[in-house]
Amino acid sequence: MNHYGIGSRGAVPLSVSLSANTYIAKVNLSDNGLNSAGVSTLLTAIRGSAAPSLTELDVSHNQAGLEGAKALAQMLLDDCSGERNVTGLQRIDFGCNQIGDLGAKQVSEALGRCGCRTDALTSLSLTRNEISADGANALAAALATNSALQDFCLSWNSIADAAGAAGFAQLLSSPHVLRTLDLSWNGLSDAGVASLAQAIRGLSPGEGIKHLSLDHNRLTAKAAAAFAPLVSRLEAFSVSGNPIGQDGAAALLVAHHSCGASCQLSADEMGVRPDSAVGVLLAKASMGEPLTADDKLPDDLVQRAEKALAETGISIGSAKPSAATTTARGRAKSASGTKATKGDMAAKKTGAKVVANKSTSNTAPDGYGASDWVRQTHKG
Repeated sequence: MNHYGIGSRGAVPLSVSLSANTYIAKVNLSDNGLNSAGVSTLLTAIRGSAAPSLTELDVSHNQAGLEGAKALAQMLLDDCSGERNVTGLQRIDFGCNQIGDLGAKQVSEALGRCGCRTDALTSLSLTRNEISADGANALAAALATNSALQDFCLSWNSIADAAGAAGFAQLLSSPHVLRTLDLSWNGLSDAGVASLAQAIRGLSPGEGIKHLSLDHNRLTAKAAAAFAPLVSRLEAFSVSGNPIGQDGAAALLVAHHSCGASCQLSADEMGVRPDSAVGVLLAKASMGEPLTADDKLPDDLVQRAEKALAETGISIGSAKPSAATTTARGRAKSASGTKATKGDMAAKKTGAKVVANKSTSNTAPDGYGASDWVRQTHKG
């Protein structure tokens, strides 16, 4: 029922009907001009044991404002532990609602509590909500005590720089946090992303966040050596739209292949000519295409990339694919006679951002480990 022009008046009868419905599981009321009154009416109506089967709710693009954020927080604070027939909301899209920092703090108070509806909530989008560093840090602090939420989208806000990223850097330093985080389009710049990368690199392998999006954050080549090693820690990493240039892109590619190219990498629009050697390899990596022995980077670029990465402590070729993995890949190729295909778009969708779950076949060529690929590039 998105784009229907329901308005705040139409929200009243709709709320009455929804609260009494025991079957409906998903409701999309995006872009209906509900405003703060309509959103508040709706969220108040589904409190307690109302709409017991409802698991997904989209009320984005409705100008909910601060009052709508307060209503969302109150609804999340409901204690439904004694209601056996209440499934509980699992996914909420509250993006594009102009809640600002004050609204973000209202929501953060609810997210930091346990024993209420937040125990069921696994996905939340607050994209495009005019949230700055103050609100972002409050949300990050709340998420540190929330063990239920897995996917969080805060894209298209105004976190900005290291001060705004401080809360999330602290959050990401914990081994038990979100699975997916989208901080795209937040003006984090080099300093902000460096603090996030340092926090993640301090964890043991296999711990911490799995999918991270940092698209369009004004990152330059200076930050590339800091965030490039994250490909060895993450299952999916998106850094598109950052002008890191040839050297930065080369560092990203070398780091990607040093870990066996197991990370689903998205790196488009990086300030690199698409017809250059670096541009071609970036495109192949982002599309999940397997590399061949003929895929080479200029020798001077590889040397500069290795030097920059060495300063961060990454060891080129230290994470080669196992012999079993290489053998299995070879058998699959022999059986099919074709190249591996791209995987499903299944990693995550929260608000305006999609993280592509591309094929894990994006690895070094058959017969080549990660360090072999790097040595091959030196010869070219």
